[in-house]
Amino acid sequence: MNRPAPVEICYDCLRFLITHNPTNAQLGRFIEDLKAFGVNTLVRVCTPTYDKTPLEQEGINVLDWPFEDGSAPPEQVVDHWLNLLQVKFREEPGSCVAVHCVAGLGRAPVLVALALIECGMEYEDAVHFIRLKRRGAFNSKQLLYLENYKPKLCLRSKDANGTSCTIQSLLSPFSTHMKTSQSPACLITNRPAPVEICYDCWRFLITHNPTNAQLGRFIEDLKAFGVNTLVRVCTPTYDKTPLEQEGINVLDWPFEDGSGPPEQVVDDWLNLLQVKFREEPGSCVAVHCVAGLGRSPVLVALALIECGMKYEDAVHFIRLKR
Repeated sequence: MNRPAPVEICYDCLRFLITHNPTNAQLGRFIEDLKAFGVNTLVRVCTPTYDKTPLEQEGINVLDWPFEDGSAPPEQVVDHWLNLLQVKFREEPGSCVAVHCVAGLGRAPVLVALALIECGMEYEDAVHFIRLKRRGAFNSKQLLYLENYKPKLCLRSKDANGTSCTIQSLLSPFSTHMKTSQSPACLITNRPAPVEICYDCWRFLITHNPTNAQLGRFIEDLKAFGVNTLVRVCTPTYDKTPLEQEGINVLDWPFEDGSGPPEQVVDDWLNLLQVKFREEPGSCVAVHCVAGLGRSPVLVALALIECGMKYEDAVHFIRLKR
């Protein structure tokens, strides 16, 4: 049977790995995949068909919450799932939770969609977000369930003032023409938090331009996401020496605010990614402009388009998080 490869779904500080049900003979490779994504919790929503002992010996906690194939999850499974995520991502932000059914196309994506909806995402956006990476996910019964689901918003992020952050407040002036008319000055005071964009084996961190006084926290953020390469596409305003002392390579390819990148920058960017993700699959490349709302998202969108994504989908994919 040709089952889809595992895919990582990242949103806010939540990371999921949707995969399929392995056989005992496939457990070695399965465990390698889980460890490559930093998974230490696995939820099985189908009847167990393999021994979980080898996973537990590798420090991976296995939870069994099976429910009927092709159906929506029972209320108790939803409660268990959301309680797990609340604890998991509070105590281990940036960690990855794996979930699988038989083929990873129905029950597992439904649970991940519920998590996205609980973050404040509209159900249509959650479905689209997952289907961009997991084609064929969800049947009509499951789509109806997601449409009618009433979220408690128990996974919604809080801003610095403790106020819930809505998806709409994160949408940038990153237009359908991939340009912004806003000047940097109007964006400096309230800059969005760094966001991770994951697609296929590519991982990006879009962030903003820190001051020298903010460098300590900035470096902590980069290291938390496993970044060892940073691209600056605005005029440098801080000393890169502290980053390089931490093993983070800093590349300066500035171009004009509000514009598309010059051909040379595009070539340098794509060449970097080809080498980076071939030699270090699963690694994370950070990129920033002033506020992380124009030039940086454009470069990440170009990477998604180079992966084969339509430009409209690439813009939508980024706008859901930025």
